[in-house]
Amino acid sequence: MDSQSTSSLVLRACALMAILGNGANLASAQSITKDEVFRVWEEREKRVQTAKFSWTEWQTIPKGSYPDFPTAQDGQIGQFTPRENPSEDTTHEVKRALSVDHEMLRVTKDGPDWISQLRTFVQRFYISVNNGEESRIFHGKPSENLPASGAVNRGDLNQEMAINGVLPILITYRASHKSMGRFEKEKCRIAQVNAILQGKSCIVLEQPMQGNYMMVGWIDPASECSILRFAQVFGGRTGFQTDITYVKDAAYGYVPSSWQSIVIDTKTSCVRESDKARVDNYALSIPIDRTEFTFQFPPGTLVQDDRDGRLWAVLEGDKVHHYSEEEMQRGATYEEIVEAERTARSWFKSPIVWLLVLLSFVSAVIVRAYWGKRRNVTPGS
Repeated sequence: MDSQSTSSLVLRACALMAILGNGANLASAQSITKDEVFRVWEEREKRVQTAKFSWTEWQTIPKGSYPDFPTAQDGQIGQFTPRENPSEDTTHEVKRALSVDHEMLRVTKDGPDWISQLRTFVQRFYISVNNGEESRIFHGKPSENLPASGAVNRGDLNQEMAINGVLPILITYRASHKSMGRFEKEKCRIAQVNAILQGKSCIVLEQPMQGNYMMVGWIDPASECSILRFAQVFGGRTGFQTDITYVKDAAYGYVPSSWQSIVIDTKTSCVRESDKARVDNYALSIPIDRTEFTFQFPPGTLVQDDRDGRLWAVLEGDKVHHYSEEEMQRGATYEEIVEAERTARSWFKSPIVWLLVLLSFVSAVIVRAYWGKRRNVTPGS
């Protein structure tokens, strides 16, 4: 047999193997059950109980994506002419990081945020922590005239579930988790098999939610049931979608390496945001100090406590001012609280105030001594 014939046989064998391999993949997508998908997810969660990821995200905000509201400088609402915010398509680089340890979660973001009061993007830091007992979020100070903001909630209310920016990590390692996951076995169904995505045969998992809202996942059985696409659908229209690519780690299987996401206005079908992300570093099944999942609000933070609906302000010197009902009703600003505290401290430190206190004390002693002497005088003496 000559070399040309040998090469031809090799090529035919490779083609046959590719066909058979694709057939096996197709068969697995057609035959896998919902129970098997959830079993694979649960096994991965047990295998990877701790993880750390950091990634770079390129976030594009199209022109006019943010609504414009009148400010004090705009006068009456009837005289207000809305603007297109931002005034042109804008792309920013954002740095994000995530740490997860069982049910504890920490997420950070460093990049521009749109500040409606300023009508511009401002670079600021964001952090969210949940230690299982309490969850906290913090947004850094956007300007000299606006305070930093924070919120506190119960530990069983994971506020990051509303943030799609960290979704690709969580649906890989906590896909069916009771507080971090998106899918519940009892509520979802297999809607389609052999749905081709990224050249792979997938099953489509649907989970109806309240109203006309539905979550949809495209799952590749050949890559350990990794979710290649996740979408949120409202009334049959996609409002959010993310497509995820993976690399295979020798020890831990398929790891998300990049993703592309899009946010769509379901009423107008206009794109409101698009993101591209690339994982920079990751570490799996490593020890993480519990203190990483706690956060102390710095001075200058106005905090909303969602557990009881109260407000409190963090002041200098580790002091906390809890808003009174009167302050909450009239909408006292952080600056007013700081000024009231400063005035109280200045009065307390004033020499005149101390002199008046001293004189009052001396007067009280003299009066007490006088009346005590009067009580001890014998009548008629």
